[in-house]
Amino acid sequence: MNTTTKPVFLAAIFIAIALTFSCSSSNGNGDVPSSSSNGGSSSSSSLDSDSFVDTRDNQIYKWVEIGNQIWMAENLNYNAEGSQCFDNDASNCATYGRLYSWATALDLAPNCNSSTCASQIQAYHQGVCPPGWHLATYDDWTTLTNFAGDFSVAGTKLKATTGWVADEGWDLIPGTDDFGFSALPGGTGIGMIGTWGYWWTATENSFSAGGAYGMSMGSGLEIVMGNSSVTKNELRSVRCVMAVDLPLTGTVSITGFPWVHEMLTANTSSLGGSGTISYQWMRGSTKIGANSNTYFTQYDDLGSTITVIVTRSGNSGSVTSAPTAVIQWAPIGG
Repeated sequence: MNTTTKPVFLAAIFIAIALTFSCSSSNGNGDVPSSSSNGGSSSSSSLDSDSFVDTRDNQIYKWVEIGNQIWMAENLNYNAEGSQCFDNDASNCATYGRLYSWATALDLAPNCNSSTCASQIQAYHQGVCPPGWHLATYDDWTTLTNFAGDFSVAGTKLKATTGWVADEGWDLIPGTDDFGFSALPGGTGIGMIGTWGYWWTATENSFSAGGAYGMSMGSGLEIVMGNSSVTKNELRSVRCVMAVDLPLTGTVSITGFPWVHEMLTANTSSLGGSGTISYQWMRGSTKIGANSNTYFTQYDDLGSTITVIVTRSGNSGSVTSAPTAVIQWAPIGG
């Protein structure tokens, strides 16, 4: 395991702690941006996690809903040009994900590592993240740490329960992984794997062309640290978050015979996002049926049309099917 000297770490920690304590808004002095909630449509925390497929390379990632945010529950492992595995060992990528420079993480030109590229950064900047996800901003991270109890205790609550080892001269403070975020110590391109986790944000330091905001956690610390002036050429991990509150896109249609005592099925197509899908069947303006992609028509449906409304956690709005034909008795012999 590659390490750096302990005094360097101590200096970095004290700087980061001072930054976190003293800076809460961007006021023109290079201070850390203030906490900002994305205002997602779901407000409940959940320990239940699921997975989705990154259609670019068919890799499967876990995701988890924490407060009003939906996060990937593991580091990104997308093989973007310029990214690498720690020590060029593929097993490290499999465990900790790939490491990226800031420009690579944002899918920007390499010269953005040494110059300001703020005009190219979108509100929900996808970067190297899968479609429907974006590279977490400093505000995204601040919302996360605030939900976890604030930066001073969030590290313990967000770190995975395994995969961390004690750094030289430090006692290990195990993670409790209270929310399923499962932070792992991917290190940087020069060391610290197993003892330190470093992540990029999509937030650029507007007062330093070669700097951007980064986050870190240590195996011997309870806190989550933010640094506003990380050198953009440094190699770090990436966590992606879903663009909550974006309007749901896609379509839904109903198949099945429009007869009493027949099964109707809701079929979605090109549905945006990766959150949990919910179904609300409607008879006119009356809610019917269970939260399911199928509905068994009843006698009460006779003479009415049926529609289905689809929503998805992490997205605002809904998509609604066209109505069925008027529900009739099945034809004789049907």
